[in-house]
Amino acid sequence: MISLGGEFLFGNAPPNKTAWTLKLEAPNRKAKETLMLKNTALSSSGSSYQFYYRDGHILSHLLNPIDQSSPNNTYIAYVKSQSSETADAWATTLALLGKNGFPLLKKEQLEGGLLGNEGWIKKSWKD
Repeated sequence: MISLGGEFLFGNAPPNKTAWTLKLEAPNRKAKETLMLKNTALSSSGSSYQFYYRDGHILSHLLNPIDQSSPNNTYIAYVKSQSSETADAWATTLALLGKNGFPLLKKEQLEGGLLGNEGWIKKSWKD
């Protein structure tokens, strides 16, 4: 397993295990959910760690190129793919589009989820 910030690449399961166990963080930086993964990539995107202040408001480092809006800090997007580049690009897309991004993930045959402080807001993978 390789981890670079919010990007993860998983190979075969560790010895005597069926998969890698990964605890997923919610926006409040607390471990909220667990995934068991092997031979896949997972990327996260959100503004828990990367944000800035403007006019007394916390704004995400992400910026929608269409309407110049910035998502709020109510969820972190996670996307699984066979390549880390694809997972990263689509996690950012899902973070920007929120629930509206799930039809695009489905079209691309990718799995993703939006994790809030209380748990999954929406996800397309099975536990």
